Amino acid sequence: MLRKDLPATLTSYDILKAIAVVLMVVDHIGAYYMPENLWLRLIGRLCVPMWFFLIGYARSRDISWPLWLGAAIVIASDFITGRYIFPLNILVTILMVRIVIDLYMKGTMKNTLLFWSGALVLTCLIVPSMTLMQYGTLGLLLAVFGWLIRNTEEQDPRQFTRIFPYMIFCIITVTISQWALLQFSLAQGLLLFCGIGLVMLVLRFFRPAEFTSVPAAIKVPLQFMGRHTLSIYAVHLLLIKVAGLWLYPENFSFGAWDWFPPPLWERY
Repeated sequence: MLRKDLPATLTSYDILKAIAVVLMVVDHIGAYYMPENLWLRLIGRLCVPMWFFLIGYARSRDISWPLWLGAAIVIASDFITGRYIFPLNILVTILMVRIVIDLYMKGTMKNTLLFWSGALVLTCLIVPSMTLMQYGTLGLLLAVFGWLIRNTEEQDPRQFTRIFPYMIFCIITVTISQWALLQFSLAQGLLLFCGIGLVMLVLRFFRPAEFTSVPAAIKVPLQFMGRHTLSIYAVHLLLIKVAGLWLYPENFSFGAWDWFPPPLWERY
């Protein structure tokens, strides 16, 4: 049953979120069950710009209790299944981005110097902030792109002179940060760059739209994934981790959690 305040037709939001959900599940299967298979992680990385773009693009800044509950469930699952508590899951990052983005944009949109200074500061903070929250300030960097597309271009098409360089900046920043984090090979890094570039180009031209005459066999699953992303995120991670206690005991251990993972140089 669809909520009454949502359109009955398939929307561009449904499609984008559904694609992001599929990529996210692939990423998590790779992360939790086959961490040595970096190809799954590479595919999963493509959903990262989508999630944060939509935060900046959205008109609302919902930080209601379901989001906090979902974040708490995922954190609790880490305690139970013997995972690392930090960095906190992406729902915590989403909450933080929704809280600060409008204030950040108000301060940095005053002139070009402030805008690019803010972007550079956020870039410098990616690594330290990722120890506390997944993706850290990279999430805010990407949400800014969504904010620019939704707000500035509608008011002044000349903002293309700011949007295009910022898109290139984001492509490079996402690629380098995820390449370094997951230790991709050169070939994988180049494919990641191309994939992130394609995703960002699609997001550059994303607009709200509704699609009629879509067969129910296609519309219903896309709507379900697009309109229940929070529930899907929390539930599928809980199932992956609980099942991992039996299927992959080398990666999970009941109650044997730790605060932080080992540093990168000890993991690779």
